[in-house]
Amino acid sequence: MVLSMVPRPRLTPARRLVLRILEESGRHLTAAEVYQEARARSQPLSYATIYNALNRLVAMGLVRRLEWGEGPARFDRRLEPHAHVVCQRCGRVQDVDLPALGEVLAQVQRTTAFTLSGCDLRFTGLCPACQVADHRERGE
Repeated sequence: MVLSMVPRPRLTPARRLVLRILEESGRHLTAAEVYQEARARSQPLSYATIYNALNRLVAMGLVRRLEWGEGPARFDRRLEPHAHVVCQRCGRVQDVDLPALGEVLAQVQRTTAFTLSGCDLRFTGLCPACQVADHRERGE
């Protein structure tokens, strides 16, 4: 048996903290929000450490980076296929479970012969709070 000589990335204390912050938040945080949460926990990590930890966690396959072209990247701890709904006004991101998504992915693979490496299904609209604000602004 030949063992690989390539060192496996390890979960440093900083990476472990960032992972825990993402898991416990239940939200899709930006690097700045992770930084603020680390400070709130009296764990004053630098921005560079936060960014490096997030990048490494993405490379390790423990976190997904969500980039949609507007605003900062957000990070998702949930790795199984699921969709997101994004508020066009405030930027709030929420997970959407679609039970049929697994079958859709399988059908895409069957009909295209692609081996899929991921899925980024995003819906956009206004969240409930922004709908209320929108109605107020229009005087409704």
